[in-house]
Amino acid sequence: MTPATEPTPSRATGAWQFSSFAEVTQALNDARLVFPGQAHTDPAAHRAVRAAMAQALAPARLAALRGDFTAHAVQWLDAMPDGEPVDLVRAFAEPWSLALAVQVTGVPQGLATECDGLARRLFQAAAVATDGAPNADSGAAAAQLARLLADAATDAATGAAAGQGGIADVQTFVALSQSLPALLSGAWWVLLRHPAALAALLAHPHAVERAVGELLRLGSPAQAVFREVAAPTEIGGVSMRPGDRVALMLAAANRDPARFTDPDTLDLARDTTGQLSLGTGLHRCAGAALVRLALVTATEALLARSAALALVDQAESALVWRGGFALRAPASLPVQRVSSHRPDPARA
Repeated sequence: MTPATEPTPSRATGAWQFSSFAEVTQALNDARLVFPGQAHTDPAAHRAVRAAMAQALAPARLAALRGDFTAHAVQWLDAMPDGEPVDLVRAFAEPWSLALAVQVTGVPQGLATECDGLARRLFQAAAVATDGAPNADSGAAAAQLARLLADAATDAATGAAAGQGGIADVQTFVALSQSLPALLSGAWWVLLRHPAALAALLAHPHAVERAVGELLRLGSPAQAVFREVAAPTEIGGVSMRPGDRVALMLAAANRDPARFTDPDTLDLARDTTGQLSLGTGLHRCAGAALVRLALVTATEALLARSAALALVDQAESALVWRGGFALRAPASLPVQRVSSHRPDPARA
C-alpha cells in the first residue's frame, strides 16, 4: 500500500489525511493536535487520567494478571472441538476478551452482557467514523455504560474495581471487550496467511513475545485516528489552522515502504521500532502494556495448545470484515485446528 504523497482535505469530511510514516509520526507527536472536541480541555485532566492508568497497570499488576489471562485462555481453547472447523473469533477471541474486561474493570458478571452490548455500539460508531465527530447513539451508549461501570465500582468499594486506580471506565471496557478481539483476529489472520511464520511460532510459542511488534504492525484494527488542530501548526509542509480536522492513517503508515521494507510481509525478525498501531507521543494508548500482554498471552496459548492450525479458506475474498474507515478487523476466522495438550515449554 503506497502512502499518499500529497495530503489534501477529504472531500467527504474536510479532514486533512496523512498516510506516510514520517508525517503520521510527526502529527502524533505534535501537542497542537488534540482529540476532536478537546481543543479547550485542561491538559492536566488528561495527564491525571494517564497517571491513574499507569498506576493501575504497574508491572507488578500486569505480572499478576498474566497468569490469570493464560489460565482463562487455556480453558476456552480446551473447550473447542478438536479436528473440525471452529471460528476463532466467536469461540475464543470474543468470550476470552470479555472475560478479561470483566476481570480488569470489576464489572459484576450479571452486567457483562449488557455492558458488552453497549460497548459494541461504541466500537461500531468509532469504526465507521470519518472525522472523529461524536454521534447521538454513541453518546447515549457511552453515558449508559459509564453509569453501569460507576455503579459497579461503587458496589465493589472494597473489591477489585475500587483497587484499580479508576481503571473501571468506558475506554478500558470497550478496549478490552471490543478492540482486543479485533486485534487478536487481525493478528491471527496475518499469521495464518504466512505459513512459514506460523510454523515457526507453533514450534516455539514463546517467540511471540519477540514478534509482538510485527503482529501489531500488520494486525491492528486501527486504520485511522483523528485529531483537531488546537493551535496553528504544520505537518509535512501543510499549514493548518485551529479547528481543522486531521485523519492520521495508521495502517498505511505502518506499511510505508520508506520505513518498512517489503511492508506487507510478516517478518518475525523485523525491527518494528516506532510502529504506530498503539500511537506514540502524548496520546499514545494509555493501556498499551495491557494490550501487548493480552496479545502475547492469547497468541502463546493458542499456539502452545495447537498441533496444527490453518484457515478453512485461504482466499481473502472469503473473509467477512467488521468495521469501516477507522477500525477494521475480521468478523470471523474459521480454522481447522488440531489441539495439543502438551505442557508449555520453559520460557527461553
